[in-house]
Amino acid sequence: MIKYAIFDMDGTLLDTESVYMRSWVEMGDKWGLDHETMENMYVPFICGRSVASSKQVLKDHFGEDFDSEGFMNERMALYHSLVSKELRLKNGCRELLDFLRSQNIPMAVATSTAPDITDANLNRVELYDYFDAIVTASMVKNGKPAPDIFIEAGKRIGVSDPAECIVCEDSYSGIFAADAANMLPILIPDLLRPTEETDKVTYATVNSLSDVIELIKKENNLSK
Repeated sequence: MIKYAIFDMDGTLLDTESVYMRSWVEMGDKWGLDHETMENMYVPFICGRSVASSKQVLKDHFGEDFDSEGFMNERMALYHSLVSKELRLKNGCRELLDFLRSQNIPMAVATSTAPDITDANLNRVELYDYFDAIVTASMVKNGKPAPDIFIEAGKRIGVSDPAECIVCEDSYSGIFAADAANMLPILIPDLLRPTEETDKVTYATVNSLSDVIELIKKENNLSK
């Protein structure tokens, strides 16, 4: 039975992952970094990971002397400028959250995004009050794909058995983190497509958040 739900934010609840990628590539152009390299590294190495992890990726690719702090600060300023013009929910988002609320299923957000950005974006689209807990990567020792963030989110919403908690994610790192936390990873693809590796650990792969409603109804033996 599914009794709890945890959500990634960017690319899962909010249609922001493409904006993050655009800001990454455009800032790379401004800094004179190879355009193709920046495009190709985003999905496998940056998508769904923390700022600290992204900084290390930059140093791994461009050398330890690379000003990863300066790059990330400018990149986030560009992201804010882009996302301020339009912030949209992913398909089925509010429908699923309303359904979970009607079933009294506790909900949490577990995101690699900074706390101030997380709070601001959830409030802008009027989602903040749906959640019983919000956990960001800065609150745990290890970011995704380590399970820390989901374990912490689970504690905050009272999860006693992780096998009763779904985790909705769009990133590989998030899916592997949820699996490592012994929870039920649900992949809702955004920029990333399912792979053999994700298929091995996902509880389900669905097209949109609204599809999760039927999955829960079936698992919890609810009438249509």
